[in-house]
Amino acid sequence: TVDAARTAASGGTGAAASGATGVERGAPGAAGGRQPLGGFAPGVGGSSHGGGVVAGTSSGYCAAGIEDEAGTGFCIGASSEPTLNRLYPLSSELFVDTDGDVGMGTTSPRSHLHVRGADDEATLRLSTFAAQGTSKVLMLENNNAENQLVGGAIAYDGTADQLRLNTVGGGAETPRLVVERSNGRIGVNTENPVGRLHVVGATGLGSVFVTPASSGTGNDSRLVLGEHHDANFGFAVRCDGGANELHFQGVNNGADTSHLTIGRDSGRVVVGGETGSGRFSVVSDHTGVNDAAVHTVNTSTAAGNALYAESNGTATTAIFEQRGTGNIIKGNLAGGTTVFRVSNTGRVVTSALEITGGGDLVEGFDSREDLPPGTVVAIDPEHPGELVATRAAYDTKVAGVVSGANGVNHGIRMGQDDVLDGDHLVAMAGRVWVRCTAENGPIRPGDLLTSAPSAGCAMRASDAGRSFGAVIGKAMSALEGEDGLVLVLVNLQ
Repeated sequence: TVDAARTAASGGTGAAASGATGVERGAPGAAGGRQPLGGFAPGVGGSSHGGGVVAGTSSGYCAAGIEDEAGTGFCIGASSEPTLNRLYPLSSELFVDTDGDVGMGTTSPRSHLHVRGADDEATLRLSTFAAQGTSKVLMLENNNAENQLVGGAIAYDGTADQLRLNTVGGGAETPRLVVERSNGRIGVNTENPVGRLHVVGATGLGSVFVTPASSGTGNDSRLVLGEHHDANFGFAVRCDGGANELHFQGVNNGADTSHLTIGRDSGRVVVGGETGSGRFSVVSDHTGVNDAAVHTVNTSTAAGNALYAESNGTATTAIFEQRGTGNIIKGNLAGGTTVFRVSNTGRVVTSALEITGGGDLVEGFDSREDLPPGTVVAIDPEHPGELVATRAAYDTKVAGVVSGANGVNHGIRMGQDDVLDGDHLVAMAGRVWVRCTAENGPIRPGDLLTSAPSAGCAMRASDAGRSFGAVIGKAMSALEGEDGLVLVLVNLQ
């Protein structure tokens, strides 16, 4: 028969003889990747579509094959079970709708390829025949105007033992996200993550952005580092959009406490709270030395400093304000022994005091005259509390010498602001340079000095009777036959 001739020409018997002559796409040995399907050679005479009854088929009444419209010269067999190179009826296992959408495990595909898996197996498994280290299992691509491949790829690198998400451009792939299989480390823009999450940012861009869900301004963002999976205990970093502040907080049973606050616009840093003054502020309610608001330690045994302050303007470098009843400043030795303190009344208590800025004790006085340094002054009888330059020999109203001559500054200044004070600093004890004259003879070291007839000058005191109450002090340097400065140890008597 015609069908028998077709069967004989095909080299087999019935549908079962059609054979699996095709090769799986992409399998090793596939020439060009796709091969024509195996089937039946069309017979001679009669219908070229394989009509008629064919001996050897399971029913004896089915067509042996269907002509392949692709012009391969073969007829295509069919099977109700998935069989290589056989037509397979559409079902929920494999379905194609009228739009060309393919469903696997579903007859209602919602996209070009819709795969629905069973609960206990993978929905989609992708594999290649590529060698280890080159396994690219999914490409998402597009062609740009230059016909260069652009898009993305999901690949498994068997050599590095990593799952990778790559971007594709210009024919090259760049890893953007890698997951190491052995330890679960995740790398973003790095192929060698060194932590559970390793993010490498681009130049000029942040490595990680955490933003609120709401748009606009005044919103908060929060990043929590918890010691437990529910994050009720740990630490949090919060951006307060309303106050424009960054908060580093402790989380205790779900409650946040700000330990460090940084102002976005002001740059103000507050430790121990959210509000403070100055560029750097520390707020504390602790007590004792060990719980001081600020505790600085320099462990160097050389010349290290524990605290240093510097200013360049006209304002005070450091201010210590006591609002309670304690001391303003206190200096202790190791072990707690106090050697220096300033009380809240301004009283200074110290075991020793060394003055290195000058050599005399002064008080400030007012005067209606110009009194240059080194001038010998006396009490002004016309204006109580004020001084004038001396103008008489052996003046018992002599009060001292204006300090500061010859570059020697005063050491200690006494007075009371706005009560007992003035612009002319007069030495009443200590060493000062004094304007002197030799009109009563040359001055030798150790001579007593008194006021001279020349205004504001001192001379050698030669008259013991007149000297009582008029002595300025003792000369410590000599003066021959001319006027000049003499170093004097001031000691009024």
